[in-house]
Amino acid sequence: MTSCLNLLQNTSTKWKGCSFLREMVRAEKKYYKQLNKMRRVSWKMKMIADSEYLWKTQCAWCWVLDKKPIICTSWRESFTLYYDKYKKYIDCYRSVKSTWNKLEDWLKTNCQEIYENLNPGVAEEDIIAFEEQNNIILPNDFKLSYMLHNGQDIETENGLFGGFFTPSNGLVMISMLDFENSCLDYQEVFPRTLPFTSLISYQYTHGQVAQCLEPTDFFYSSKVVRGTWDNHAVVSSSFSDWFSKYTDLLVNSNYLLHEGNILIYDKATEVSCTTGHITVKVRWMLLHCNNVCPEYILFHYGYYITMTMDPDAPSHESCQLESRHWDIVDADGNNHSVDGEGVVGEYPIMKPGATFSWNSFTQFVSASGSMRGYFVMRNLSDPGKRLRVLCPEFTMHPKVPATDVVE
Repeated sequence: MTSCLNLLQNTSTKWKGCSFLREMVRAEKKYYKQLNKMRRVSWKMKMIADSEYLWKTQCAWCWVLDKKPIICTSWRESFTLYYDKYKKYIDCYRSVKSTWNKLEDWLKTNCQEIYENLNPGVAEEDIIAFEEQNNIILPNDFKLSYMLHNGQDIETENGLFGGFFTPSNGLVMISMLDFENSCLDYQEVFPRTLPFTSLISYQYTHGQVAQCLEPTDFFYSSKVVRGTWDNHAVVSSSFSDWFSKYTDLLVNSNYLLHEGNILIYDKATEVSCTTGHITVKVRWMLLHCNNVCPEYILFHYGYYITMTMDPDAPSHESCQLESRHWDIVDADGNNHSVDGEGVVGEYPIMKPGATFSWNSFTQFVSASGSMRGYFVMRNLSDPGKRLRVLCPEFTMHPKVPATDVVE
């Protein structure tokens, strides 16, 4: 870089672009247009403009390349190769591609199955044909993302955008639709919107397992909308913004991992409490709300609990969960208690280093409510000894991710 700057500094030319280019090189920004202009000024400027370093910098900045493609012999040739294919997307390529790279690296390490069922990119011609057929223009960042990865295999059981547990369908995953299925939903189910994710659940019908798809995230007027057509809200002003925020939350451990799947119980909801050598952590999320009648709305919540015993705990502190107790209070102050044996039909044993996780559900007539309680543990070395392991209070309430609502 220093040698290139010295060349530009010492070049005796009246070409006005030289000083501008010096500043762009220092800032490591896009300056490929200036390089092409330099090549037409003089043979000396052409020699500078053909510098491998300068074009390598442009390939890194514009196309996120750290090595030349096999078919290219120079960095300028590499730049031209990508420019010919993606020039319409050069303003958003760096953002979208960097996000995909970050997501792919995380998936390779943590969720190999999800990484492996990502599809290769869709052809740009297919996207253009859809736009022409429906007389619409999709945002460039959205189109580019599909040109890099055409969603997921429709048969996948692992959702790229996470999942959560429901009382009726168990684990429900959010997959990225391939472009063909996204277009079908645009034309047949959701006029004026283009879904790009779908809830995947499996239901048992007449002894058979059926895969059920329900669109979740949509494009409407270039904004990302989450929900159903009757109940939805804008969650981001652009696809790239929505995509990068999700990826950052994922790689920064804001979500949980469960048997190779991503669970979108947000770390922001987590509370924890330690009793002796045992720690209990809880996260929760609003599943849905439904109108039982005009004056009666049920708010359904799911919560995910993880119980862990310290690896350094004495072995004689090992114990087994026998029963649970909950105090549940809604926003109006109505209180009721629940007692029962075990948790979700299990009686987990806690030994040094052991972890046990489970999910469950509750509902309130009010929008919010709280739960707290304890678990009775029987000591394995001294069966007559009991320990109450506290579960911290967690307050559940609707989190509004939207800044405005689609009308």
